[in-house]
Amino acid sequence: MIFLLGTCALGSLMPTVAEAGSDGRRVHVLHAFGGANDGMEPSSGLARDAQGNLYGVTDKGGAYNEGTAYKIAPDGSYRVLAAFGKHANGAAFPVFTPVVLTDGSLVGSATSTDRKEDVIYKISSGGRQSVLYRFASDGHLGSILKGLIADADGNLYGVTGWGGPSNCGAAFRLNTDGTADLIYAFKGGAGDGCHPNGPMTFDAAGNLYGVTDVGGEQYEGAVYKIAPGGAETVLYAFGSGNKVDDGYSPMGPVVLDAAGNLYGTTTTGHDGCRGGTVYEVAPDGTETVLYRFDGLGFSPQYPVGGVIVDADGNVYGTTMYGGGAWNGVAFKLLPHGRLRILHAFNLDEGAQTMSLIFGDNGSLLGVNEIGGDTVYGGTVFKINLR
Repeated sequence: MIFLLGTCALGSLMPTVAEAGSDGRRVHVLHAFGGANDGMEPSSGLARDAQGNLYGVTDKGGAYNEGTAYKIAPDGSYRVLAAFGKHANGAAFPVFTPVVLTDGSLVGSATSTDRKEDVIYKISSGGRQSVLYRFASDGHLGSILKGLIADADGNLYGVTGWGGPSNCGAAFRLNTDGTADLIYAFKGGAGDGCHPNGPMTFDAAGNLYGVTDVGGEQYEGAVYKIAPGGAETVLYAFGSGNKVDDGYSPMGPVVLDAAGNLYGTTTTGHDGCRGGTVYEVAPDGTETVLYRFDGLGFSPQYPVGGVIVDADGNVYGTTMYGGGAWNGVAFKLLPHGRLRILHAFNLDEGAQTMSLIFGDNGSLLGVNEIGGDTVYGGTVFKINLR
């Protein structure tokens, strides 16, 4: 689908193309989903364990057509760990990237098989499925689960997008004993965010960071911080002081660099364009737009997967759309603001690129939601940068 966005302001796009890998190819498809028992349409990014195994989920396909969890070993071998929908009181249609625990099990967010509530699922290293927690639509922790992270002890932290005391969503902790604690209930309005959007991020001191889809002075979204004791601070509200170039509707997660700066993306430009932005928020709350996608023609646009940052300050990310075939791109944003297009995807490599993680030897790993061997299959890919 091509969007006509002729009213959008031009960005500063100056693309170049990364050099090919040692075998002459920029992108290697590690797995192309074939539908049926294999799963299809991977709905989120990848998790990676200390041994280099990759894990992810599809929200369709599998033995019960309600999604799968999969593993790709360092040697490239692929297997389905579990098919969702098997148990009447279990999990189905997983969303967001799963978390790998120290015992090799996966945990993540999904819908219950009866479609009545969101659940946190667990898949043991041997493939046994269980439900760790169920979110009632009228519960104090809210509903519409937005992904998870885990601490070193195995406690899980997450946010819900709706519900809770103010119907703006909530941040919570699921303890290893199965009990759940409300950490913070978002209130909305000018002084707070509403409807948190995407998983949170830890720092070394135990503070949690994330974004809300709306809220703040202009109700255009916010970046927040939650201290270990539960005190919440809005670090930056999009549109603050009628700032017109910072975008709105941020999508998490945000990531931290060694200096404590936060990086993330908005899916929409302030002028209503679908282009979106890459931004940085300093520890003191100062926000800088690092790049604005102009949303014109086949240029990259709609960066829904967030970004990652290397030790040199280079920012890497993806856009769902744009590129010569309109299938999305992977990009590198240099510290001085120049954008390099690392790869524009063709349909046989996959399309609608979700997010990236770092792999071995300077590579990038990611997921395409569709494309590959079948139009609606999707792929897992590797980009060689060296």
